[in-house]
Amino acid sequence: MLEFEENLGTHHGYMGFGYYSSTLSYINLFVISDGYPWAYDAVDAPQGIGDGFTMYECSGSIGHSSTYVMFHELPMTSGQSGSPLWRQGAGSSGAIAFGVMQGEMTDSNDNPLDNLALRIDPSLYNLMLTFR
Repeated sequence: MLEFEENLGTHHGYMGFGYYSSTLSYINLFVISDGYPWAYDAVDAPQGIGDGFTMYECSGSIGHSSTYVMFHELPMTSGQSGSPLWRQGAGSSGAIAFGVMQGEMTDSNDNPLDNLALRIDPSLYNLMLTFR
């Protein structure tokens, strides 16, 4: 964690974050993730993707959600874990993060199934407020 002498959020703003109380609210929710992947392996990847210095944005929908995890098929690779999973808020409320990219779930033969994101729930929401 980085620690600064002054509160950067006061001068530059914060990314919003929130949660839905029902896991059903996440089904088919359109979300976006931005990150700095190290190695993006898609054939049609734009120039510069995968160097760890270029921001990459991907989007898609949540397939289903449990109490702590959201399952999605957004393309992700090394370097994107920890990136926010967000959507545009209503009106002028800006971006609101609902989860944090986590990784890939595989079967016993290491075949990819779903990608996972940690779901922001009430306890994580309150913890994040204390560090804001």
